Amino acid sequence: MLAVLIAATQPSTDPLLWFLRGKERLDVEAAVVLAWRVSSAVLLAGMAYSGSGVTALLLAWFVSNLGRSLLTWIQPALEPLRLRKGDDRDRVISLAWSVMRRAFPVGVAFIAMALYHRLGVLLLGELAEPREVAWYGAAFTLVASAGFIATSITASSFPALSRAIETGEWEDAGTVARRKLRWIGTVFFPLCLVTALLAPFLVYILYPDSYAPAARVMVELLPGLYISTINLALKFILNALDRNFADITSVVGGIAFFVATLVLFPSSNLPLLAGLAWSLGEFLIFSIKWLVLMRDGRIRGLLLGWHALGFAALLFVLHAL
Repeated sequence: MLAVLIAATQPSTDPLLWFLRGKERLDVEAAVVLAWRVSSAVLLAGMAYSGSGVTALLLAWFVSNLGRSLLTWIQPALEPLRLRKGDDRDRVISLAWSVMRRAFPVGVAFIAMALYHRLGVLLLGELAEPREVAWYGAAFTLVASAGFIATSITASSFPALSRAIETGEWEDAGTVARRKLRWIGTVFFPLCLVTALLAPFLVYILYPDSYAPAARVMVELLPGLYISTINLALKFILNALDRNFADITSVVGGIAFFVATLVLFPSSNLPLLAGLAWSLGEFLIFSIKWLVLMRDGRIRGLLLGWHALGFAALLFVLHAL
């Protein structure tokens, strides 16, 4: 229950932060999120050092999320959502409901995506030895830590993309979408190659010697990292187009594939299979989003075929290493 509450109150599902993004107040959003990340990291690290249990740590995480929402609420940029004496009550309530209505399906999609990213550890916890779960968890933590770069690129362009879509300026919307996809691909393709080469060294300096197999798991996860960053950009495009159900459906498809692979195809090396399944599941999510955008037809020329080739190239090259 605490894990669900935490996922539901993360920055990606917070309607107040989505209101700030819609108003292009990314400066306020960045300041609030930075203050929250620093304070929550200090709080959780202190509790972990003092020997607090998992339940206490999760509860503290949830409380810190509520604190972030309160900090967001008191910002002057949120003034239009507050009901003051003499205000038109119906107008304020209508605006607040509009924000919630638009943010809810986006939040559900983010929760589904968060579940997909944690699915490997959850499934391996039931199917594999504890040491294998630890190898996969260590590898995934290192790989996923680079995702904030894609989030920054995507979130910064979301207001311009939404504005172009709302005004029907489809050429401008396509330009914004192509630019952010190009930036993400340019950053992450070489980053994945370099990280694969450095994986043994990273695991060696960050973890005990018993975690050495995590380096190979990282290599299996890196093609998925590349295509997952593209998926994040496509997710924001689908959200801006109000294709939220399609966004959720794509992630559900990835979850089903991931679960089926680990359950139906037993392996002597489950962490490696989980890494490969996660990457292929991300590609399935990508394929579904790609198909939806093609059928929608409002934003064209995204050159998604090149990103599919990039994923295939990474999969081939990294397996050949």
